[in-house]
Amino acid sequence: MFRMKFISICIFVSVCHISVAAESTSQSSMAIILSADPSFQETLAAKEIRRYIYLRTGILLPITGPASISDDTIVLVIDKSLRDQQYQLKTVAENNHKVLHIAGGSGVAVLYGAYHFVETLGVRFYLHGDVIPDGKIPFVIPSLDEAHKPIFNLRGLQPFHDFMEGPDWWNVDDYKAYAAQMVKMKMNFLGLHSYPWFKPWKHVPPEPGVWIGLPEDVDTVNGHVKFSYPASWANTARPGPIANNAWGHLPGKTGEFSAGASQIFERDDYGAEVMNGLTPWPKTPEDSNDLFNRVGDMYSDAFGFARRMGVKVCIGSETPYWVPDEVSFKLKEQGRDPDDPAILRELCRGMFTRIMKSHPVDYFWLWTPERPLDPGKTQSDLQMIHDVAKEMDLPIGIAACGWGWLAHQFAAFDKTLPKDICFSCINEKLGFAPVTAEFGKLKNREHWCIPWMEDDTDMIAPQLWVGRVCKDAADAKRLGCTGLMGIHWRTKIIAPNLAMLARCGWKINENAIALRDVIGSSGTVAIRVHRQRSRTADDYYADFCRAEFGPAVASQAAIIFSRMDGQLPRPACWALNGAYGQSAGPGVIGDADRRSWENVVRHEYAFVDEFALGRQKVVGAGNLARFDYWLGQFEYLKAIGKVRCSRWIFEQSVYRAEKAAETEKTATIEAALKARWQLFIDWSDMMTHLLETVSTPGEMGTVANLELHTRLSAGYLTNFDSRLEKLLGKPLPSDQAVPVKYAGKPRLIVPTVRSVANKGESLKLKIIALDKQPVKSVVVNIRALGKGEWQTIPVTHVARAVYEAKLPVVKDDFEYNVIAETAGSEKLIWPATTPEINQTVVVN
Repeated sequence: MFRMKFISICIFVSVCHISVAAESTSQSSMAIILSADPSFQETLAAKEIRRYIYLRTGILLPITGPASISDDTIVLVIDKSLRDQQYQLKTVAENNHKVLHIAGGSGVAVLYGAYHFVETLGVRFYLHGDVIPDGKIPFVIPSLDEAHKPIFNLRGLQPFHDFMEGPDWWNVDDYKAYAAQMVKMKMNFLGLHSYPWFKPWKHVPPEPGVWIGLPEDVDTVNGHVKFSYPASWANTARPGPIANNAWGHLPGKTGEFSAGASQIFERDDYGAEVMNGLTPWPKTPEDSNDLFNRVGDMYSDAFGFARRMGVKVCIGSETPYWVPDEVSFKLKEQGRDPDDPAILRELCRGMFTRIMKSHPVDYFWLWTPERPLDPGKTQSDLQMIHDVAKEMDLPIGIAACGWGWLAHQFAAFDKTLPKDICFSCINEKLGFAPVTAEFGKLKNREHWCIPWMEDDTDMIAPQLWVGRVCKDAADAKRLGCTGLMGIHWRTKIIAPNLAMLARCGWKINENAIALRDVIGSSGTVAIRVHRQRSRTADDYYADFCRAEFGPAVASQAAIIFSRMDGQLPRPACWALNGAYGQSAGPGVIGDADRRSWENVVRHEYAFVDEFALGRQKVVGAGNLARFDYWLGQFEYLKAIGKVRCSRWIFEQSVYRAEKAAETEKTATIEAALKARWQLFIDWSDMMTHLLETVSTPGEMGTVANLELHTRLSAGYLTNFDSRLEKLLGKPLPSDQAVPVKYAGKPRLIVPTVRSVANKGESLKLKIIALDKQPVKSVVVNIRALGKGEWQTIPVTHVARAVYEAKLPVVKDDFEYNVIAETAGSEKLIWPATTPEINQTVVVN
């Protein structure tokens, strides 16, 4: 016998019609019945089932305490005969009623089962948010009989700090939003890397994710530090620590961004909230302390939420174990040697003391650096970190991670390092290399595979790698890996890749064969074919497109997505040749393309127009909004290709003008100016397509990357200007300037969307009302989930097109929407399905 806690949900199923405009329907026989003492995760499971049934059917079920079951019912059970992460769904007939049992071996397993049930209603979960199908359906309990357990014990994400597209620009609400979505995707691991300062590298600033210092400099109550050193996360004002650029980005003001891009940023020195007032770098010792303490407080709130949801958290730095200059000077003033192994252990104790007091985590990993490693030093640092954690009796695991070449040391390290150190690494060659076979040589040790969900050479462009992710997951399973995580920066634009990663944590099609090649960038956009690096993804995209766009266009869209998986054009690169200076960093637009645009568009971008043909078939506001997002991103990708071709025409026109005979000078200079203006127009068109789709902090980062890297640092539009002025004998005409006004469709953007909140939180909404002219008004409407009167919440104009609303302190589940009126009296709504489907938030 085993003890069972249960939650039952009684649902009356005779409703055939639901008016979407009316308040939600409920009857006394419908109820969600909680046990007397449910856990946080069990209560959340019941609330989530209630929320999604309401969104799909219009029925809002009341939640009560223990009661007898008298109708068709869903029963949630903790079943200790199941493993911690295992769950079952089984429908049975009892007393002439259908009863669906959702059993899990733990609270989080019950939650997994609840989300699995929600997926049977047609809902799909992604890291950036949910996809709720358009329209309402009558509710019936499905007939299910299935059991699920994960293939990998740890499944999750490794969002990489360093670029504006990634977690450098996340705030506490972003971490919480993504943690909630991860659990819906049945993931349970979040790992973060933090760069130290390796001085010969002029482009890698030290980051504030991990603090290094002495125990005496840590407040033992809240983990705040009293002594630190300068560090920063990416912001638009930041130069590199030695050179004037960081990862190829020159500092610049967002107010000077082109094509209306300035409007989506409320500050010139934009970055995460923890950097406010501290950009580009902390300027004083007090400022340095303040930044680390802000980060610690943010991590405390965010990680506490994630762990409550069922997500394990890992942070870490790099080997060789780094002693910051300021700490080294302090030690020397005390007459102590910073290189003394005993001192390094003392610094480890200080680091761990701050972590445990400030923001407890589940794992600490030490990364090998992005350069040839020193095996001896790596081994000694790992042993030191492990031993200090043991001496301090810390409730955390220790792991080794790093770039793919760390795997070459796995066999040797396996013989000498303690077996409770987990081994992991990312795939080599930006993810184009397969999962290393070295994993298969490890025995009696946890080992985690980390494939790439996207690569930073093509950071500014859409990337579809569903088939490659599936192949890597299958290889990880074959090699006995116990963890499967994905390295990434962005969220929404790589949603298919992340969703496949989540799916492969639980189920892998063993019959799928790696039949497809994929293409990647090499050097300055020379295409390289990577053989046999992808499985077919037809089944996945059939489901993805049905959920995203609706059944009317799903088949047509799925064919295109599946065909282009691993085959999208790659017009970006890591570095540019001499014509553009020496810009190096992720996702700069590639060198000028000497091919004719007609030839390029016919061979590489025909799929965009093919996809666009499906738009007229799309039915439903949500389906159309999601279709337009992908169409806009594909149009933006195509526009990058056009910019490269226009750049070539411009370059050649300048060369011709410089070499022209005197009688032809005037005409060739005019041609060069015309070509320059066409390049500006094509750039503006490209930015407009991007701005019409920007939805997340990472996509705002893409905008900043283009402006600060391609346009400013690489001088993509202007680095021939001095030569043109020499030809003209005077400054360029004043009307030859990059367009600065937004030319796209009006839209509302809410970059961070929370779906689960703690009781007592007051959510803060950032709203961007983007249009050619300032909007007349922005309002937020809010009410209790499915019932009651709508309240209007005051909205504050922050700057440019950015607004902010602070929602009331939340006590129970609620829904809200945002409505704006443009200067032309057009009504903008968010989400697109308002008022039929509003944004909903569960409070637990």
